[in-house]
Amino acid sequence: KQDGAAGPDWTCADIFGFIGLGGVYHLNECFMGHLHRKGFDYVIQRLVFGATYEVQESRSPTSLVRARPEIASRLPPMLLIHCTGDKISPQAQSEAFFAALSEAGAPDVHFVLQEGGGHNDPVIHSPLMSDIGIIRAIILNVWRWGANDTTRATEGKHAPRFCKVGNAPGCCKAWESLAELACQDRLDALPSWPRLPKVVINAARRLTPF
Repeated sequence: KQDGAAGPDWTCADIFGFIGLGGVYHLNECFMGHLHRKGFDYVIQRLVFGATYEVQESRSPTSLVRARPEIASRLPPMLLIHCTGDKISPQAQSEAFFAALSEAGAPDVHFVLQEGGGHNDPVIHSPLMSDIGIIRAIILNVWRWGANDTTRATEGKHAPRFCKVGNAPGCCKAWESLAELACQDRLDALPSWPRLPKVVINAARRLTPF
């Protein structure tokens, strides 16, 4: 921001948190080829993401963090969620971004990996099957962000966490038990019965290009 120039009246510190669901964080040549095979033509890619691979790479969050690791300390709390069966955005997208953030010293980043499922599962298929693993992770992490908001400056950084839905390692258990107690009413309010037969959901998972 130059002297006297208009600029935004907010900073990253004003963002409560970031939740990425099957996100795209690395526009490298391999991923662009993957998109092309999925029907996202190279011409459209150049119009949307940049005219060359170099430009596309430079605009990737993963590349930006690797090139300027000092920006990681200014990022808000982050929760990256990915399904291993995602057909459009491979789990490697979140894995690479999580690794870059961790190496750069991001103060609060969690990565949750759900076995199976696809790009639509977090918002369509899983809710319809009352598979609340991802929704539970979001509720608990949002609670944690609020609980940590006033103490983050005095208690230091939070180490990066990698968890699998339904199989959280010991490092995640301590704060999760507190969060579950605080959010019990919200967790109990989540539906426990499937909205559609499982065979219909599985058929949709097979047919969707995502």
